[in-house]
Amino acid sequence: MKQFVKSLQQEVQATLCRIEKKEGCQLKKTQEGIGCLEESFVRLKTFIRAYSFEDESQEILFFKEYKPGLTCHLIFYRKKYSIELSRPTGSHAGQIAYLEKELSRIRDYFDKTAGFYRYYRSGGTHLDHLYFLRCKPCIGMHLESFYDERDPSFSTIADFQVAKIQANELLEDYLKVKIRSIEQGTTSDSYPPLPAVRLSWTASKRDLMEIIYAKHFLEAFNHGKAGVKEITRYFELVFNVDLSSTAQRAWYDLTIRENPTAFLDKMREIIRQRMEDEDRKNNRNKPKDDDDDDDNI
Repeated sequence: MKQFVKSLQQEVQATLCRIEKKEGCQLKKTQEGIGCLEESFVRLKTFIRAYSFEDESQEILFFKEYKPGLTCHLIFYRKKYSIELSRPTGSHAGQIAYLEKELSRIRDYFDKTAGFYRYYRSGGTHLDHLYFLRCKPCIGMHLESFYDERDPSFSTIADFQVAKIQANELLEDYLKVKIRSIEQGTTSDSYPPLPAVRLSWTASKRDLMEIIYAKHFLEAFNHGKAGVKEITRYFELVFNVDLSSTAQRAWYDLTIRENPTAFLDKMREIIRQRMEDEDRKNNRNKPKDDDDDDDNI
C-alpha cells in the first residue's frame, strides 16, 4: 500500500508542477489540475477496494494521512477554480476585498471546527480509532465528503475533515499570494517558477522542517511576511518533497526532542570543520619566509 500511494503522489506532484509551469490561462491550468487529481482519486479508490489492510493501525494511517494527502489537493484546486471564476475584474480594491472575504470564510471554518482542528494539529492519537476507522458510529461530528465518494468502504467520519483542513491551509497561502501580487502590481498567478533542473531533498523531512522554522523566525523571506505554511509549500515545490504529513506536527516534535536543533547544529559544525580543514591545508602549503640571522650580518 505504501509504495502504491507514494508512487501515485509522486506522479500527481510531477503532473501538477508541469501544468503550473505552462504558459496560458490560469483557469485552464486549474481545470487540467482538477482532471489529473480526479483521475488519481479514482485510481486510489479502486486500489483500496481491492486491498485488505493488515491491521487497524494501517487503516488509520491510510485515512488519516495518505487519503487526505491526495484529497486536499483536489479540494484546493476545485475551490481555487471557483474563486477565480467568480473573481471580479474591476479595480484592485474590489479584487482585494473579494479575496479577503474568501480568507475570512477559511478562518470561520477553522473556528467552527476548532475542537477537531486542535486534536489533529496537536498530533493527538487517542481518538484515531473513532475518527479514522470505517463503519464507526458518529460521535457528534458532521460527516463531510465529496458527493461521488460517500462510500462507507472508502470513507471515515473524519478523513474528509483532515483533507479540508489541509486544503484550506493551501488556499489561505494562495489567497495571500494573490492579494500581495495585486498590492504590488505584479501578475503572479501562482508560486514562482521552478528551476529547470530540480533537486530532490534526500535527508530527513524533519531536518528540512528545522530549516524552514529557522528561516521563518529569522524573517528571511519577503521581509518576514511569509508564513510557515507558505515557506513549506515553496520548499516542497523546489526540492521535490512531500512534507504534508511531517509538517502537521513538526513544531511539536521539535519541542519535545532532547536537541530540537540537531540538524542546524550539525550544519554549523560541518561548516566550521570544513573552514578549519581549509585553513590547515593552506598553512601547510604556504611557503615559509627566510628568517633573518643577525649573527651573519
